[in-house]
Parts: sequence; structure tokens; C-alpha cells
Amino acid sequence: MQALFPVVTRTDRASRSADALLLTLIVVHVISVWVFAYFPTQDGPSHVYNANLLREFDEFSVYRQYFVLNLHPDPTWFGHTALAGLMGVFPPLVAEKVLISVYVILLPLCARYALKPLRPGAEFLALLAVPFTFNNLLHMGFYGWAMSLPMAFLLLGYWFRNAECLTPKSTVVLAVLSMLLYLNHIVSLVMAYAAIAVLLLAAIAMDLRTARRRNAVNPRVAWKVLMARAWKPFLAFLPTVLLVAIFLLPKETRIAEVANPISRLAHVAGMTSLISYNPWEAAFSIALACVFAGLGVYFLRRKVVRRSFERKDLLLLIFPVWLAISTTAPETVVVSATGGEGGWFMRDRLNLFPYFALLLWFGTQIYTPALKRKVQFASVFATVGL
Repeated sequence: MQALFPVVTRTDRASRSADALLLTLIVVHVISVWVFAYFPTQDGPSHVYNANLLREFDEFSVYRQYFVLNLHPDPTWFGHTALAGLMGVFPPLVAEKVLISVYVILLPLCARYALKPLRPGAEFLALLAVPFTFNNLLHMGFYGWAMSLPMAFLLLGYWFRNAECLTPKSTVVLAVLSMLLYLNHIVSLVMAYAAIAVLLLAAIAMDLRTARRRNAVNPRVAWKVLMARAWKPFLAFLPTVLLVAIFLLPKETRIAEVANPISRLAHVAGMTSLISYNPWEAAFSIALACVFAGLGVYFLRRKVVRRSFERKDLLLLIFPVWLAISTTAPETVVVSATGGEGGWFMRDRLNLFPYFALLLWFGTQIYTPALKRKVQFASVFATVGL
């Protein structure tokens, strides 16, 4: 089997400069969380209240007269349990800001972690993840979903590093990361699994193509290639898949609204998930979308003209898959046995992922110093503007 993503460890001077700029932007974001008395969200206060309720839900609590503790491993645990744990050390409002700060720090750092094994110096592109930090879903107070974004990058980054040689240890780590992502949000888990499935199928197809060139393709060889690629990931992801089944099977699922692909595509193109409070945010989100589109066209054209496609370019296959999901997934409502509903805002949750797919593919490309500076400037411009 040929490695799709050989691990890269070299760090040059330009990468260190980019890391310093990335750290500066992260610090500015964290300061902006703490400089005001409140971080403005829609549902954040109710999540803080629920977390405090969990913390005080002991056998003597008056809450037991009104609430039943849900011990099922649902994919919303992390935000509430993390807040409840932080409240054991900090006051509620401080605990909320600590959790938001952890997310603000982790999103670009986990993006950097996913980019680093793709090509020497690719980690500078983590700057392009920074403008996504203060998105609309975070301002709606969806802390679990927000934390699922860095967790998705972390899972994919670990996959890039270990997909070709999964040891028992790395298989266990992959399983743990998968379950952590599930406990943050099931949508990001599905998107990460879709990306890994695409890369697995592409790798299997290329292995079979190599075997055919050697006139060695038969059902036994095909089965051997499939098992060599798939059985360890299957073992790693099986516990999480079982958790998903346990969560979904007892519930009724209904479609609240069928997606309009044209309308969804317009929302993706306008990057509307970055618009929270001010119409001017649209100008900067569209400008950022144009940066991604321009880079995508530039690199694709260069690949076609030079006929320089390589195995790493298989990462581009994630983009149409994530785009298709983002533009066709319905507004699904999951109804629990007690009548509770979930699964709203699918459009806003999904329309960032096509850009994340492009970001990962950009990490496989070669950059001139001038192009690096332009990307850095665009990232800082969009980040400060938003």
C-alpha cells in the first residue's frame, strides 16, 4: 500500500513566522471574549443554567422533584458536562468564558494539526481557519456543536498521520477521538466519517488499480486489499456507530423542511454562517468565500495545465461530498420519547464544511512566498473585519 499522507516534521522560518501570527490572532480572540462582561449568545444562558443544575443534582437536591437525569450517552454531553465541571472551580459566567476560550484556542490549532502532515509548511494555512471562529452557531450558544469543529479537525489530522499503519494503540486512540466527537455533535461526526470513507474508497481503488497493472486482480486480492484498508478503521469506529444507533433508533425522525439545493448553495457561497449581528459581516464573509474560490480555481487550473495531479489531491474529493451533503440535507427533527426535538439549523451547521474541505486540499499544494503573504493578508483582513 502506498501512503497518501507521509508524515512531515520539517518546520522552516516562514512557518515559525506564520505560527507567531496565528498565536497573535488567537490571543486577540481570547481577549475579546474576556474584555466584556457577557459573551453574547442566544442559548448560552440556558446551557449555563442546565450545567449548574447538573452540578447540583445530588440525592438531596430539590431539582429531583421536577427533573429526571438523562444518563443515556447522547451526542450533547460534552458542552453541559464540561461547563458543570468548570463550575466546580469557577463561577458560572467565568466557566462559560473558559469553555469559549478553549474553543477559540482549539479551532485554529486543531486545523493546524490536520494540515501539518499534508506538506512541509502547510500549517500556515491554519490562519484561514481563524475567521470561522466567531460563527453564528457559536453566537446562538451551541457550545457542543462549536467544540465539534476542532474535534473534527483533530480526528482527521490523526487519521492523516496513522491511516496507513494503524497499530493497536493508534486504533484505540482513533476510537476515543471518534467518541469524543460524537459527544460534541453528531453532525460533525457524520461529516468526518464521510471524509474518511471517501479517502478509504479512493485508496482502495488506487490499490486495486496498481494490482491490475501487475495482472494480479482477482476476488481474493480484492478482498485482501479491502481488509488491509478497512478492518482496523471498522474496529475503531464501531463503538461510536453503536452509540449513534442507540441514540437514534428509539427516536422518531421526521423531515421538517426539504432542502432547496439552489438556496442552500447560495448560503454556502455567501458563507452566511459567519453572519451574526451586523450586515457588514456579509461583506467580509463573501470576501473570505472569494479568497477560497480564487485559491481553488488557481490550484485546480495549475494542476490541469501542468498535469501534476498526485495522490494527495484525493483530498479534493471531500469537497463535492461535503458540498452535496450541505446543499441537500433536510432540516431533520429528532423527536425523543418525551417529545423533545432536536436537529434544527442543519443549513447553518453544514455550510462551513465545504470550505474546511478546500482548506485541507490547499494544504497539499505548493506556495510561493508571495502567495503565502497574500493568503496571510486575506486571513488577517477577514478575521479583523469580522
